[in-house]
Amino acid sequence: MSLSLPIRALGVLENLVGRRHLWRLGRLIYQYARRDGANIPEVNGEYALHRKLARLACQRNEAFRVIDVGANVGYWSSHLLDACRTAGVQKVHLWAFEPSEEIRVQLTNHLRSPSPDYHVTIRGEAVADSSGHAAFDGTPGITGIKHLLTDAMIENAETPSVKVPVTTLANVFTDEKIDVADFIKSDVEGFDLSVLRGAVPLLAERRIGLFQFEYNQCWISTRSFLRDVFELAGGLPYRVCKVVPDGVDAYESWHPELETFFEANYLLVRDDLIERLGVRVGKFSANNTFSAS
Repeated sequence: MSLSLPIRALGVLENLVGRRHLWRLGRLIYQYARRDGANIPEVNGEYALHRKLARLACQRNEAFRVIDVGANVGYWSSHLLDACRTAGVQKVHLWAFEPSEEIRVQLTNHLRSPSPDYHVTIRGEAVADSSGHAAFDGTPGITGIKHLLTDAMIENAETPSVKVPVTTLANVFTDEKIDVADFIKSDVEGFDLSVLRGAVPLLAERRIGLFQFEYNQCWISTRSFLRDVFELAGGLPYRVCKVVPDGVDAYESWHPELETFFEANYLLVRDDLIERLGVRVGKFSANNTFSAS
């Protein structure tokens, strides 16, 4: 079919509703097709993934081990613990990281262990690709957008800063004597690639089951791209996937269409878990559209 007809039809629609409303409608349709844009865990598939993982964990005799990087006040971790309790998971070990002292007080109150067999450890470091100390957002108040600061942010004095200790996931595994972590979540406002890079030795040794990380416009300030994640995962026993409302989609390879900086949660899924999670593997066609089966 010639493109001239739909373009003329869109022109008529624009004349009726205006360009701004046409733009909003197009963005809504585009994001829906991509499964992007809804930062609501009850809708975007995050909490559904919690329930699925809890059911799988219930089938084992060992503890379910979880690490929450960028835990904030603990809503994500709290929901996961609730999902485990509902599913009947007997033992859970959770490590939650939150560098903001002010927020960590609320996190501690929020994650009081629901049972003797649910062990919660709260640590005050930021997590990145090297250990030491770094500048962190020191803005007073409880918000979900505090993060480490880049050199440019420090030089431009965009936000007040405080020094916080920094560690890597590889060091955490050593410190806490963790053999394998079943599920790791990173939500650190654009610094997630740094967290992933600090976990490469663990990924190479298959010591992480799933690694979820948030992707959005914050990645621009750290000059990070999804392409970097695909390159990092190359040669490792993991597939790059996305959490979507009805499950998990996997990508055959990186594609420019992915690099939109729309809000989404991606996953590195270890190869032996692909089938158990019901992951749908898809790819982009020659006309730049994605389909998973």
